[in-house]
Amino acid sequence: MAWLVRLSPDGDAELVISELWDLGTSGVAEAGGSDGSKVLIAGFDAESDAVAAAARFDGTVERYDPDVWIPPEPRDVAVGDHTLRITPGRAFGHGEHPTTRLLLDALVARPPTSAVLDVGCGTGVLSIAAAVLGATSVTAVDIDAEAVEATLANARDNAALATVPITVELGGPPDGVRFATLVANLLVADLRRAARGIESALGTDAGSRLLVSGFLEHQEAEVQMLFPDLEVAEQWRSGEWVALDLRRR
Repeated sequence: MAWLVRLSPDGDAELVISELWDLGTSGVAEAGGSDGSKVLIAGFDAESDAVAAAARFDGTVERYDPDVWIPPEPRDVAVGDHTLRITPGRAFGHGEHPTTRLLLDALVARPPTSAVLDVGCGTGVLSIAAAVLGATSVTAVDIDAEAVEATLANARDNAALATVPITVELGGPPDGVRFATLVANLLVADLRRAARGIESALGTDAGSRLLVSGFLEHQEAEVQMLFPDLEVAEQWRSGEWVALDLRRR
């Protein structure tokens, strides 16, 4: 069995969602309350994590059977002149979170023209966008098997739009392979763990790009310190969320 926490966010729901991920949720969904208010439903594998999250946000905890799953509805996601069809499945991300939108806008502003690696691909929306916008190859990796499954399914559903197939792998950045463009939509804790692999996978040529998001304004300096050999070329903001275009010097 697993546990669900139901809560009504007080303030910015996206900030609450970010903290729920820090607290160990395996996924977050949004629903409407009977009074029209917004309700967040977060899944947890560990009862102790669920209880802690419920206490933090004055929510309620209930047990559920993780094998009983009603797939969420697909969402249309605009990427330049294209419209992707993304189904979250059990993975997080359908293109509506501010950090995902920021990175999609960054890809549209400067479309990739060479090999792209998506680290922590989630549902694959960034990988698919790169394949649609002109990348010569796209590799998507994630340490979560459900994310790999979701990316494979969404890549198949959007294959008609993509100019290249997407390679999807379970794990981190592939050893011994470098990419001119990396995208990483990861929480700061995950970026700390992945930073060395990301640095090793980024191309050595000047101008090789790391498009990174998943963090808040007050975490921006720490993120830049994780990649001391890269410099900020551009940045995008949505509320307190930030995305950076870091380039090889």
